[in-house]
Amino acid sequence: MVKTVSAMLLLAAAACAGWYFAGVRLDIVTVPGAAQVDVDGKSRGITDGSSGGLTVWFLPHGTHVIAVSAQNYLDASQTVTVPWFEWRRPVQFVLAAPQYNVTVLTQPPDTTVQIDGKDAGVSGPEGSLVLTNVARGEHALVAFHDGYPTWSGTMIVEGPLTFPIDLSTAAAAQEKDIGDRLQQIDQLFVQGQAAEAETQCRALLLQYPGNREILGMLQKVHGSATGTGNPEPPNAPIDLNSPGNSNVPAMGAGTSGGAGMGFGQGNGYGGNTGGLYQVGGRVSAPVAIFQPNAEFSDEARRAKYQGVCIVALIVDTQGNPQNVHVTRSLGMGLDEKAIEAVQQYKFRPALLDGRTPVPVAITIQIDFRLY
Repeated sequence: MVKTVSAMLLLAAAACAGWYFAGVRLDIVTVPGAAQVDVDGKSRGITDGSSGGLTVWFLPHGTHVIAVSAQNYLDASQTVTVPWFEWRRPVQFVLAAPQYNVTVLTQPPDTTVQIDGKDAGVSGPEGSLVLTNVARGEHALVAFHDGYPTWSGTMIVEGPLTFPIDLSTAAAAQEKDIGDRLQQIDQLFVQGQAAEAETQCRALLLQYPGNREILGMLQKVHGSATGTGNPEPPNAPIDLNSPGNSNVPAMGAGTSGGAGMGFGQGNGYGGNTGGLYQVGGRVSAPVAIFQPNAEFSDEARRAKYQGVCIVALIVDTQGNPQNVHVTRSLGMGLDEKAIEAVQQYKFRPALLDGRTPVPVAITIQIDFRLY
């Protein structure tokens, strides 16, 4: 019995000794991958490029120094102590990219600069802005200043850097690009391809929102493409020449809560025989009592496109709008928005001799303005 117990103790001791002398397994993970791993000054391999993993086998128990290095990242190290009873140890490294100071020189001065989508500051009177602790690698820069086109580009940082940004050059390049493309659009228009000219003009306006030259060209080609003639620029006065000669109020709806009253020419026909009445004389004008503002379309808002749309309709004896349609088109989804708004209007109906409600035809001016 004693011999059996002794034998078992010897076997246990041998197992423990084997366990101890077999050493420990290190499961090393690095971010990023493909990093060189040294243990106690000796190379143990390179971590996997995708998973960042590397297993080091049969490392003796005790204290070890693990050093990791990767291209374009700062070196890192850890001291690891593995007790005799431990057989596996996970170790992780997250390597930091080196950081540098970058001096941005802008022309003109007082230019706002963003890096990787975040505000970095405004350049001083000398046009200088110092960006501190910029990590090595590629960064997206954006610069903007009133009266200049927005500049955007890529900056690659490998060390301390001075990076120039010239918005004046960008303005000249933008002006040339707009001029060349407007010339091509005008050629299409002259050749009778008004629809294609309008398509290209819209695309150009989305690239350069609010540009007056593009807006002017769009007004020119849009009128021809829709068969409404060449409409005036958005700020030009409106000259309505629809049939009839009555002064029918034309309600102008703004986009910031305001609604102004104007006068447009009515287009109603008939007297008191059951047809449409014409405002004037014995027939009073309908009065809008509910007048929601027309909303901008997403396309027009992105392009900073604005102007005036004319909508014709019939106000029936209940004060409801009927047969709502556009007589002067703007395009870019604004015609639809104008109709959608006018269809929700509510009126006190026109009255014959101040007593009898009658249907009348009127026009409404919808003024789309970005405030």
